[in-house]
Amino acid sequence: METSGGVVPDLFVACEPDACEGVVNMGCTYLGDEEHLVKEETAFGSLSNAQCYYAKTSTIQPGAYRFAQSLLFLGEPAFRQAVTSGAYDFVLRVDADSVLLPGLLWLHPEKHDAWLGEGFLGVPLTFAQLGKFTAEEMGLQEVVPNAFTERSHLQSSFYVRADQALAFCDRLLKAIEVLRERAFTEKKCAELEASPEAKELAPGKHNLCRWPYWFRDNSALYGTSIAANTLFEEILVTDMLDALAAPIRKEYTTKADYLVQAHLIQQKHALLKEAIETKDALCTHKEKYIAQALASHRKKRVRLIFQAFLAEDPDESSVYYYIADIFLRAVQDRYCPDFADRMPAGQKEFAYLV
Repeated sequence: METSGGVVPDLFVACEPDACEGVVNMGCTYLGDEEHLVKEETAFGSLSNAQCYYAKTSTIQPGAYRFAQSLLFLGEPAFRQAVTSGAYDFVLRVDADSVLLPGLLWLHPEKHDAWLGEGFLGVPLTFAQLGKFTAEEMGLQEVVPNAFTERSHLQSSFYVRADQALAFCDRLLKAIEVLRERAFTEKKCAELEASPEAKELAPGKHNLCRWPYWFRDNSALYGTSIAANTLFEEILVTDMLDALAAPIRKEYTTKADYLVQAHLIQQKHALLKEAIETKDALCTHKEKYIAQALASHRKKRVRLIFQAFLAEDPDESSVYYYIADIFLRAVQDRYCPDFADRMPAGQKEFAYLV
């Protein structure tokens, strides 16, 4: 919620039943599962203290569309109960492989209908196909002309006004369903191949139902684009959300205080693998652990995080330093037996949030 002193964020965690233990350890309030609420009415929000809630969501089934798993909770009763409670001004949705950054405490889409994270959605043919599919198969039009092209490169995180959140979420989920059912059939792919748009925007290319042209596994991102561009006039596509998600072309200089969330799409695999394989070194000698990690990783987006920690005069306001600090604290809290007792007061709970 927004207050005169900034933003007081509450945390809502949707977890599969087997993954909820860590949230229970954080002391979060249990709201229910994918079908039932614990209480018909819950007092949400606080003007002074951040609250934490969680709900059990359905377990992903074999063969199901895995990239929709982090979105299905948007249609479930616990989330909808929280959003319609009247306690919140805005709703921010992020993936589990995210780090919330200090900008969350004061940045919000006050002058926009929504903020969408910046990323890579596709190529010009993708955007043309999104507009065509949305009109023909869903009977919807862009709110702003050329919206699919001009507001194109987005990621999965969104920050919307609470009074518009459910309409946005419902349309997103419906778009994913329709895309999965109708957009990538053999007939549709043949039609795309023969279309004027394909000849103009992807000349000489074949088998266009694939990344980056028109890719079934991208249905969640396409659904986000469809929902946003058919509902909202004022959208900001920004790297204040999903920071570090896009390929790194130059070093990221924006400070953590001016970012809401970082999305560790690629970095998480290297960071977690390193932490699990060398956790003993991390518990006894943090600098040695980081040096080992640097030596074993060539990806720039991973190296920048570790390099921020080893600098002689580290810039603690850097987003890289901030992520490294929080990540290392969380791993130490998980794997080093006495680390929790040595953490500064108030930081043990925060480490769990990562």
